[in-house]
Amino acid sequence: MKLQVVTSFVLATVSLALVGCGDTKPAETTATNTPAQTPKALQTPSATSPGTEVEKAPFNSTATQPGSGSPMPGSGGMAPGMTPPMMGGGGGASTKMTAEEALASLPKAEPKYVEVQKKQDQSEAALKAKSTDATTKKAYVEQTYNYAHEVMTGQNALSPTTKYRAALALYRRVLKVDPTHAPSLEEKKRIDDIYVQMSRPIPE
Repeated sequence: MKLQVVTSFVLATVSLALVGCGDTKPAETTATNTPAQTPKALQTPSATSPGTEVEKAPFNSTATQPGSGSPMPGSGGMAPGMTPPMMGGGGGASTKMTAEEALASLPKAEPKYVEVQKKQDQSEAALKAKSTDATTKKAYVEQTYNYAHEVMTGQNALSPTTKYRAALALYRRVLKVDPTHAPSLEEKKRIDDIYVQMSRPIPE
């Protein structure tokens, strides 16, 4: 009887052991062929996605607006704020020099005008002696205009400041004697207009 009980207990124990140690399979991992997904935060939007167009510079950006460093028209390609040579910039003569002072400096500044100035002085003296004589006045106008035109347009060693101021002085002398002298009126106005256009005072 005891043997039968012991045998039954042993069999029960073995059965429990076999049940607890049955064939157990490790958890299977579900392998798939789906490619790894990139997190949304790192995804690059497609070229056709809304809101992904490259922002274009506005039409009125400073790169296309006047006054962004472009040279002023008529200034010879000089940047804004610089003074053109004929206005007294670029190391020329002093801007305080008057037109008559520039004229007086011509013979020293350009040797070829020494003889021209002598003829001019003679013409000045003749006009002073015969201020009402038509022939004398005509000769003076021609002499003085030719001198002015040569100074302004001829080849010489004058600085631009001296050149244009001296020419202004001579044109003024012509017009003082003959206010209707067309060539002097035209060429003087041309110089005056440039000074005005560049917002510079016309030399005295």
